[in-house]
Amino acid sequence: KMPTDIGGLFDKETYTIAGKKYTLNDIENKLIRAKFNDARFHFVLVCGANGCPPIINAAYLPETVEEQLNKQTKLALNNPNFIKVYANKVQLSQIFEWYKTDFVSKGKNEIDFINQFREEKIDVKSKVSYYPYDWNLNKK
Repeated sequence: KMPTDIGGLFDKETYTIAGKKYTLNDIENKLIRAKFNDARFHFVLVCGANGCPPIINAAYLPETVEEQLNKQTKLALNNPNFIKVYANKVQLSQIFEWYKTDFVSKGKNEIDFINQFREEKIDVKSKVSYYPYDWNLNKK
């Protein structure tokens, strides 16, 4: 029913890449986040849960990855089910709480990051909170 029902899926099960063993957490954190330092990867690395950003049905390739990163980030950050905007409040996915340091920098906050990709900008004075992550399996 949930990816988390599979014990060790993210942190025990290993996969061999270039002769080295990695868990899914290692791939995300040690290979991708550490190397690229690009918060947009949070919108393409998905685990199949309802709380995830949308998944694409194509491979990420060197010649298309920049366009794909932008497209998926825009899709997620303009989705009212993913970024919930109310008068002077905004509810963000827990992804923004778990990886806060990826989205904030030098006097900029999560809303500043989000507004780079939003069609309708969010007031930077909005009160930010985080809604619970939905780990139920995305069956779409």
